[in-house]
Amino acid sequence: MTDQQAQFLDMIPKLINPETVRTHLELGSKFQKFLSGCLTGRTLRDVYRVTGLTRRQTFAVIFALRDTGYLEFRKPKTAEESRRQAVETFVSQKASDIGRVDHFRWLGVHWTAGAEEILQAVDVIHDKLHTLGAASISPETTRLVNKVVAHLNIVASLTDPNHRRQYRRTVVDGFEFEQAVLFLEQQLTTAKVRGDSREVHQQLDKLRELDPRRASRMSQELASV
Repeated sequence: MTDQQAQFLDMIPKLINPETVRTHLELGSKFQKFLSGCLTGRTLRDVYRVTGLTRRQTFAVIFALRDTGYLEFRKPKTAEESRRQAVETFVSQKASDIGRVDHFRWLGVHWTAGAEEILQAVDVIHDKLHTLGAASISPETTRLVNKVVAHLNIVASLTDPNHRRQYRRTVVDGFEFEQAVLFLEQQLTTAKVRGDSREVHQQLDKLRELDPRRASRMSQELASV
């Protein structure tokens, strides 16, 4: 417990009594500043947890603070309001990431992602934007949504395999790319030894996404084993 919490703990017996609470809240700016530092949800929870206050005493303190204007009760947000705020935050982040991160990271997928995974990521973003609907949103949010949609149309071009491979080469250095290919080849060999045909097909598809030529060669080698 911090010293500030300990001091607040000592005052609780007085604060529990509504008749004395105003007196103790009018002791000057120094005390008011101190009390303001205590009136956070986390601090109050910590204090109440270690004091052993009863439920009734806890409410007495809370309502006494409310009645003197030091604690404000806010109407909880509806599920729709919370959802909308989350989407607006998401839109703001996506807009700020434009030009700052590559297209794969912007979509939230790894650079090895294929067309299907990219399409799914595009759909997720579209769905989030759709939840804003036609309801009233600020002009700034509208501007950001339009910016995100415009960039989304550009990023969606990654569904074209040729464009995707060309773009991938611009954001991934040769060493990292080669390491990824070697790893997939090892995974393929291991899956073949285990006799896991499903895993073989999955890893082969991933390798084919990165390097069709080597995927074809590996397919032939595995077939001859």
